[in-house]
Amino acid sequence: MRFVIIVILLLAVAVGGVWYYNKTHAVTAGREVGKAIDAMPAAVSKAADEVTDKDNIGKVGDAIRDTGQAASSALSKTGKAASVASRSADDEM
Repeated sequence: MRFVIIVILLLAVAVGGVWYYNKTHAVTAGREVGKAIDAMPAAVSKAADEVTDKDNIGKVGDAIRDTGQAASSALSKTGKAASVASRSADDEM
């Protein structure tokens, strides 16, 4: 019985806390949309600066080159393995 009373009291305190928080922190959807609209020009400007930054462009170029080299190496190794496997199959016949 004592346990049930403690649980009910804890639930009442939790509901009261949520009610008080919501009462003192009224935030509307319109206010949040307004904040997002106000922040948009700065975010767009920052994104444009990052896109045109020479260091970032150089890093992308390096990554593309490295990826191309890795793909070329993998294809070369795959071709060699296929060639060896083909020769082995021909030898067994």
